[in-house]
Formats: sequence, C-alpha cells, structure tokens
Amino acid sequence: MSWEFSEKVNKAINDVLPSKEIFDQPQFHPTEYINNQFPDEQSLQNLDSLLFQVQDRLGQIDTEMLSTVRAQSLIGGKAGDDLRMAKGAMEGLFTRVKEIKQKAEQSEAMVQNICRDIRCLDNAKRNLTLSIKSLRRVQMLEEAVRQLEDKARQDNYQEAASLLDACNQLLTYFDGNMDVPRIRVMAAHVQATRIELKSKIMHCYSRFDLNLDSDPPPELVHACAVVDALGGNTRKEFLKTFMHYHLEKYRRKFHRGEEMAKLSNTEKRYQWLRRQLQDFDEKLGPCFPSKWNVAQELAVEFCLLTNSELAYQLQVEEKSLDGIILVKALQKTIDFEKELTVWWKGFTVELSTDTLNQEDPDDLTETERIKRKYLRHARQKQKAEVTATPDETEPPQSTTTVNQYKFTGFISSCFEKSMFIYVDYEDSQMHETVERLLAEERWGLESEDADDELADTAAILTSASDLFIYLKESFKRTSTLDRGQTLAKMHRIWSKHLIFYAMKLAEMATSTRGEKSCKTLCIIVNTAEYWATVLRQFLEEIKGKLEEFYHDELRSDDVEDAFSLLINKGVTAVIRGIDAKLEPCFSEMARINWGLVMAVGDQSPYVTGICEILVERVIQVANFLNPTYFRFFCDKFILAFSQKFVAQFYKLKRISDRGCQQLLLDTQCLRGALLDLPNVGNVERFVGSTLSGYSKNVTKELKKAENTLKVLLTPLSDKDLAEQYATLISRPSVPDFVRLMELKGCKKVDLQPHLDILMTNKKVSKVEIPLEEEEGHGKDASLLEDFRRKLESFKIGTSAKPKN
Repeated sequence: MSWEFSEKVNKAINDVLPSKEIFDQPQFHPTEYINNQFPDEQSLQNLDSLLFQVQDRLGQIDTEMLSTVRAQSLIGGKAGDDLRMAKGAMEGLFTRVKEIKQKAEQSEAMVQNICRDIRCLDNAKRNLTLSIKSLRRVQMLEEAVRQLEDKARQDNYQEAASLLDACNQLLTYFDGNMDVPRIRVMAAHVQATRIELKSKIMHCYSRFDLNLDSDPPPELVHACAVVDALGGNTRKEFLKTFMHYHLEKYRRKFHRGEEMAKLSNTEKRYQWLRRQLQDFDEKLGPCFPSKWNVAQELAVEFCLLTNSELAYQLQVEEKSLDGIILVKALQKTIDFEKELTVWWKGFTVELSTDTLNQEDPDDLTETERIKRKYLRHARQKQKAEVTATPDETEPPQSTTTVNQYKFTGFISSCFEKSMFIYVDYEDSQMHETVERLLAEERWGLESEDADDELADTAAILTSASDLFIYLKESFKRTSTLDRGQTLAKMHRIWSKHLIFYAMKLAEMATSTRGEKSCKTLCIIVNTAEYWATVLRQFLEEIKGKLEEFYHDELRSDDVEDAFSLLINKGVTAVIRGIDAKLEPCFSEMARINWGLVMAVGDQSPYVTGICEILVERVIQVANFLNPTYFRFFCDKFILAFSQKFVAQFYKLKRISDRGCQQLLLDTQCLRGALLDLPNVGNVERFVGSTLSGYSKNVTKELKKAENTLKVLLTPLSDKDLAEQYATLISRPSVPDFVRLMELKGCKKVDLQPHLDILMTNKKVSKVEIPLEEEEGHGKDASLLEDFRRKLESFKIGTSAKPKN
C-alpha cells in the first residue's frame, strides 16, 4: 500500500526530515522501482544481492528507531519538569507586574494633584500679568489721547502723527473691550480728534496755491503724515480736494465756449500742465511723500479731464473742423502722452487688487470710473502676459499690487470717433497729390538732347517715386496716430488712389503716339513693375504696424491686378507702335502682284524693310524696358506679328504657285530675323538655354503662315484638299477656306466639292473666327472697366462717415 501526500505536506516533511533515500522520495513507486532493477530474466541473478541489501537496511532502520524511542522517552520526562518550572515563573512575574501597575496608578494620581495646583498658579500669574499689561496700556492710551488732543489744538502735526499712530495701535489692542466704559470714552475722544485734524488739514493745505503762495508751509510734510495716520479714504479725499482745486483754474482758463477751448489751442492745454508740474516739483514735490505720487496723479486727472473736454469740443467743431487742425491736435496729444509716460518711467502707484476686482460703486465720478477701467484693463493685460510665458516664475500673490501708468490713450482715445475727418482729409490730399504729379509728369521726355536716348532699363516715372515717398509719409503719419481701424481704412484709401493712378497710366499708354512714344511706354511698364515690387514690401510694413485684429482687412489683389493690367496694356501699346511702323512694309507687300511671280529669288524688299524696322525699334525697346518684361514683349510681339503676317495673305488679290514659294522663302527669312530678336543689339542679353521656349514659340507661330501657304500650293485636283486645310490650319473656318481658294483662282464649280467635304468636318467653323489679338484687346477693356467699378466702390466705402 502506497501513501500519497500533497505537495505542501511533502515539502514540510522534507524540511523536517531531509533524506536522499530513493524510498523517501514523493515520486517513489515500488513497481517501477522493481521493473527498473530487473528489466529482464538475466537481471534476476542479482535478486539475492538486492534482498540482502534491503534486509540489511531494514535492520539499520529498526536500530535507529529503537534508539530514537528511548531518547524521546528520557527527554519527555525532563520536558514536563521544565514546563512546570516555567508556569511557576510566569505566575510570579504576573504578580510583580500587578504590583507595579498599582504603584504607577498611585503616582499618576499624585502628579495630577500637583499639576492642578500648578495650573491654578499659572492662570493666576497670566491673569495678573494681563491685568498689569492692560492697565499700563490703558494708562498709555489715556496719556496718548490727552497729548493728542493738546497737539491737535496746538496744530503740532509732527507729534500728532506719531501720537495718532500710537492711539490707533492701542485701540486695536482693545477692539474686544469696547463695551468697557472707560475704553469707549477714550475711543470717542480719539475719533473726535481725528475729525478735528482731518477738518483742519483739509481746510488749510488742500487749497495751497502754487501761484499765489510763494513757499509751502513747513507743517505740510507733517500734515501728510497725519493724513496717512488717519487711514481709510482720508488720503484719497485729501488728494481729490487738492487736485480739484488746482484743476479748477484749468477749467476756468479753457472753459467750454471760450476761444482757448478750441481744438486749435490743444497744445496750450499741455503747456499749462507742464508749467504746473514744474512749479509743483520745485515747491511742493519735497512736501508730499514719494509713495503718494501726487504729480503723477495730478497728470492722470488732467488727462481724464482733457479727454472729456476735447471729446465735447470735437462734437462742437465736427462740421467745420479742418483736417490739418485735427491731425495737429492729435499728433500733439500723442507726443504729450509719450512725454508723460517717459517722464514717470519707473514710478509706480499702489492699488489694491481687491479694489480692482470689485464692481464700481454708484457714487464714483466719471473720471474715477475711467481711471479704474484703465487700471483694470492694464491688470488683465499683465495677467495675460504672465500666462503667455509659462517658463517664467509667476510672482507670488499678494493683497496689494503695484501698477504703472502708461498714458497712451488717456487723452487721444477721444479722437477715435472723429478719425473719419482725418481719413477724408488724407483722401483729398492724396487725390490732389496724384493729380498734381500726373500733371507735372514729363513721361520720360525731360529733354530733347541726344543724351535723352541713353539706355536705362530701370527708368521709371518721376511721379511714381514721388508718389511712393508721399505714401510712406502718409503711412508714417497714420501709424503714429492710430494702428487700428484708422490705419485699416487708410489702406483702402491708398489702394483706391493707386488703382486710380494705374488707370491714368493705362489711359496714357493707350493714347501715346509719336517718335518718343516707345520710350514713354517702356517707362510706364517699368513703373508698373516697380509698384508691383514695392507694394508687397509696403503691405508687410502695414502688417507690422496694424493691430492683428484688422489683418484680415488687408487686401492688395486689386492693386496688383491693376498694375499687372497696366504692364499688359503698356507692352501691347509698344507692339502697336511697332506695328504702325511696319504698316508701310505690309502695304508694299500688298502692292506686289503675287499672281504674276514667275520665279523665286532672294527675299522680297518688304522683308528687308521689316527687318530694318524691327532692329531699330526693338533696340530702342531693349534700351528702356526692364529685361524681364522685354522677354515678355518678345513673346507677345511674335504672336501679334504672326497674326498680322497671316492676315496679309487674305488681303492679296491672287497668289500663284511661284508666289507661294516666294512667300515661303520670305517667311523663312523673317523666321531668322525673329529668332535673333531677343539679343538684337546685345548678343549677351539672353543665353541660348533661356531662349529655347522663345525659339519654339517663333517656330510655332510662323508655322501657321507656312501651313497657309502649303494649302495654297495644294492642287485643286487633290481630293484631300479640304481635309488638308482642316488639318494644317489651327482655327479653320469655311469663310477662310473660300478666301484661300479665291487666292488660288478657284471657280465656284470646282470649289463646291471641297466645301461639301469641309462642311462635314466638325472641327471647321461655319462662320468667320475673330483674330486672337482683337479678342485679347476685348478682355483688357473688360478688365479695365471692372477696375473702374471697383474704384467707384472704394469711393463709396471710404467717403461714408461712421455712425456714432
């Protein structure tokens, strides 16, 4: 029979009786053990040996068990004796612990009795000490009150200030004892003395006149100390009375309705305060405590009062106010605010944070409301700046915070509702400036000397540079006055007049004629390119000054489009001028009887004339046109010239096959001349790699003329004539095909079969197609008319006055 135990039991047995015997292992199985020892019949020979070993081991185990039982029997008796001895010792220990606990309880009771007596003595001592201290302070309070009343009657403010501080501290000590009659009487005496001191100081010193009194009374310094000792709103009331008295002279001098109150005398208001502040620093500055910042508070009250007065005056003079006076007054105001800010840079004023967080009381004056509103806004801005820089350590919170006045906007904010007068003034001034500059413009024809024809590809109109200087000055004036809504409106004004200026130049480009027109047109194109460049820089400058809230209102697309249109119209006008010079050559081409040409020779005389005129005129254009737009001119000229050249074919009466071959030769000669056009007069103007696109364009455009001539060379007997025409001509139409066949001398009978084939081709137009040049001119005219409408909308948008 085998016994199987759990893993935990086997582990416990192994810990108590460790054994390496195979019979003691938990995994031992008799059958497996015998099978391992005797796997076959031959191994049974060792059976006797194994039995002997097992019997020997059993004998050893029996001997060990017998000795162990004997030892345990001896140890068991001894263990019983030891257990009895341990129980006796524990009983004795329990008895001693009980005795010690009884003695500790007795000692604790004794200590409690002793401590009770000590506490009684301590309470008696404390009460006695407090009584003595209170009596001494009562005596001190009585003496301080008596002396304070004497010093108040004697107007001795130096000692009265210190005595009043002492009384305040002593009364604070007796705050909980005001029900004691003696204390209540002394508190009443102190309050009466406070009222007496406050009345005397308010009457004597708050109305000190800097002009009438030569020197301030020496007691004023000590009177200020008394005002601080009085606490509460005494200082505020004193300064309010002081400033009201001094600003009353300002109100009388600049009384509403008087000549001095007019906006043209704004500078005199600031001169008055400068003199007052100077006299104050010389006479009264040392008398007031520096923490009062009396001069700064006087300036603040002056600014708030002036804001109200100027706002009223702006309403009175609104209909008759001149923009120059408004600008001058506003500029003087802004300069004065900056002057005050710099004057008191580093000075601070104390203001309770709790006061800022509270709602405005109903009894506040309008100036006090404005002042508190400004300080609250400044505090919120300061908190926002701290929040925006989390890497900086936030200052610890306190009940009192220090704010510094920045006078920006204290006075000038009253001009905001009247800035439309300034905008209208700038609008009219810029309009007059543009008209004057255009009237004085010489259009690049400053002299008739030979030096006037010297090459200058950077030349621009003098009116452009003068207008930009005026624009920068106007921007500087506006950004100094206001960087918000007014600057945004002025951006629209500048845009309106720049579009007007571009339209005037476009009209000039369209109407320019004569020998000098090429130079004028090139300078107009250069001017447009100059404005396209400076406008982007100017817009960035405006963004740098303008408040971020108005950035979305900045738009320069209309102005840039206006000057882009001007560039296009200027280049088109230059091409038309060259086209007019080429007209005699094309007339000579039309006079040739191409139907009688019997042989093909050198290039025709009209080709030579065209090449000579092109060289002369293109060199002149290259001398004055910006290289970027000279290349644009070349590309556009190729298109116009090829259309003109092909159009001449349709004006001829008759063209023979030899005539067509001669025209093909002339076309090849013109191709060579046109390929050399970009570098004519200067072979290094453009490198070959940059002209690959131009060369392809020349080949493409003159290919149209060659294809037209190839159609003319196709025999009438060719059944594919109509299909060949539809394939070779880029814009095929039935009227054009009929005209070409008339040039060949085709009869209507022979033409009809080809027309029947042509009419079935969907690619061929059944009506005459207008020239691309005429279509492009129509687009330019439509775009110009669109700009005129936008200009009118600018006028309407900027002339309207804001509603109050």
